[in-house]
Amino acid sequence: MVEISSLNSAEIASRKAMDKVFSCIENKKNFVLEAGAGAGKTYSLIQTLKYLIKTREREMLGKYQSIACITYTNVARDEIDSRTDSHPLVFSTTIHSFCWNLIKNFQPKLREALSKIKSWESRLSQIKDIGNYHIEYKTGYPRIEKDHISLGHNDVISLTIYLLEYEKLRKLLSIRFPIIFIDEYQDSATRC
Repeated sequence: MVEISSLNSAEIASRKAMDKVFSCIENKKNFVLEAGAGAGKTYSLIQTLKYLIKTREREMLGKYQSIACITYTNVARDEIDSRTDSHPLVFSTTIHSFCWNLIKNFQPKLREALSKIKSWESRLSQIKDIGNYHIEYKTGYPRIEKDHISLGHNDVISLTIYLLEYEKLRKLLSIRFPIIFIDEYQDSATRC
């Protein structure tokens, strides 16, 4: 083990930050890790994921649970997968894919919620009964076709926010993903 006295100030600050992160995890507390470019945020995320793999793998996989690691880009997702060896405990995904995976099986609620999104008002006025349509998210381009409705990227986020009002969905989310990390949250927050 490395003596604290042999570490430089950046290494000491890093160790203190990681200790705080691990403490938050052990005490089931939310936290935000903010730092400038090149400060080691991704390294900290990976170290935290490895810590959780080491300490929670058996328990969580035994309950069919995962750690959600939500990113904004496919590149970031691939980096996380690479650095964690695509460990089955880590569900690394983009925010849009995560949201769609969460809501896609709630078709009646999706149809109800879609009618409340302003950008869909004129599109939906073209069809008689939305109940006959299957809602999907594939290309990210909104459109209505013969028997299905394709969502745009922003629609998935808006619908997820709407559906999270339902306790059942929130419970399913917390059971499946008791730990959620959002990488580059500032990008996700400003673009959604």
